[in-house]
Amino acid sequence: MIGWCSRRLSGRERGAALVEAAIVIPLLLLIVMGVIDIGRLLSTSAKVQEASQEGALFASYAPSDYLEVRDRVLDSLEDFDIAPSSITVVCAANDAIEVSIIHHVDLVTPWISEILGSSIAVTGDAVGKNFTDESCSPTP
Repeated sequence: MIGWCSRRLSGRERGAALVEAAIVIPLLLLIVMGVIDIGRLLSTSAKVQEASQEGALFASYAPSDYLEVRDRVLDSLEDFDIAPSSITVVCAANDAIEVSIIHHVDLVTPWISEILGSSIAVTGDAVGKNFTDESCSPTP
């Protein structure tokens, strides 16, 4: 009894298998790269949101020094190359302090990056309450 694995393919069958592989392999690579991009976006979004919450919590107890708040956020995002100018601190009403971060993630999937652009902006926003008697120092 000859199994299906030991059967030799004829010239036409080998050509058909090659055409099928030429169609399927790029699609599989595109799907894998898309999953990688989605994973990077979700991971970056979570880290940026955590850093903004860290900044808002720190600003709740040290609202008078914007530079310390910014440095605390940058320390939270040490794995990212983030510009200090992308971090904003806003003094809102009722002693609220808003910390916002914008970070751009570069896409690796070729066709998706042509449609959506080469990078996608990921934002993190958090609000803290001023627990001190000091006045808030917003982004200059």
